[in-house]
Amino acid sequence: MRDRIAAEREKFGGLAERDYSKLLAEYESLAVELDFAEKSYLAALAAEEVARTEARRQGRHLAVYDPPLTPQSAVEPRRAILFFSVLAAAMMLWAVLTLAGYGLRDRM
Repeated sequence: MRDRIAAEREKFGGLAERDYSKLLAEYESLAVELDFAEKSYLAALAAEEVARTEARRQGRHLAVYDPPLTPQSAVEPRRAILFFSVLAAAMMLWAVLTLAGYGLRDRM
C-alpha cells in the first residue's frame, strides 16, 4: 500500500506531503488573481463600450457649417413703419398739448 502511495506521489512530481499545502496556497493565490483579472477585464470592456456609445451619440449632433450669405435687402429695422409710427405719436402729443393749452387759456 505504501508503494502505491509513493507511486501516486511520483505522478504529481514527487512532492512531499508538506509541499502540498504550499502548492495549494499558491494555487489559491493565483486563482484569486485570475478572478480579479477577469473582473477587471470585464469592467474595462464595459467602460470601452460606454465610451464608444457616448462618442457615437455626440458624433450624431455634428452639423454641416454653411457660411452666411450676404442679404439682398434689409429686413430690420423697418424704417417706413418706424417713421410713420413716430410721426403719428408726435401728432397725437401735439394735439393733446394744444387742446390742454386751449382749455387752460379758456378758463383764465
